[in-house]
Amino acid sequence: MNRHQRRASKAQGIVKQLDPVIAIHEAGHAVARVLSAEDFGLPAEKMISYIEVGTAENLGKSHFDKSVTLTSQAVTYGPMLSAELQATFSRVTKDVEPNKLTNEHMIDAVQLAKDEGVDITRWLRARMLISTLASAAEARHTGRLTDDVWNSTESEGDMKGAVEDGIYAGLPTEQISVYINEALDQSEILMRQANVQRAVHALAEALPNSGKLNGQRAVFIITRALTAVD
Repeated sequence: MNRHQRRASKAQGIVKQLDPVIAIHEAGHAVARVLSAEDFGLPAEKMISYIEVGTAENLGKSHFDKSVTLTSQAVTYGPMLSAELQATFSRVTKDVEPNKLTNEHMIDAVQLAKDEGVDITRWLRARMLISTLASAAEARHTGRLTDDVWNSTESEGDMKGAVEDGIYAGLPTEQISVYINEALDQSEILMRQANVQRAVHALAEALPNSGKLNGQRAVFIITRALTAVD
């Protein structure tokens, strides 16, 4: 049974335990969020709202607050925008009903922030890291190449999210690819570090088979592993 089949089985309630590969993958997203806190202008405790396991949720469309896979058994929820960008987005959309928000509102907000002198590159690189570190974590765990995991069906949603972030930033396709490749390289470098490996595995082991893991608990587990002395 391959990973895709295991996902389908879980969605039907056949498999009770969270697949360790899925756990490692989602832990990669979460660890990247903590590592990106400074670039978001937020404390680490604000980077993860919660991690939901066992949703089998179809995440094919854009979502503003989560790292996504197309059919996910685990989803990490947290802020999509840096503190500066969120402030601009709130101004742009203050008179818009939440159910009427569109990708165009996001594009307009990011463009306005750029016009006002906000360096969105730092945010974009952080977002790309959040998308790609999961593939690097899974690759290290399974012995595959990071590029192979990134280009696999299981990571299609992560790639889609990274491309959308590039579009929000107003970048052409070829430039988005450059940012993604830089993030993949950075993710591989990070996953060679013992403390990052430790954080990914510690969180993966702490994920429930189903239900939610509180964001503050997740951040505590990650931070403790990152700062532990070898």
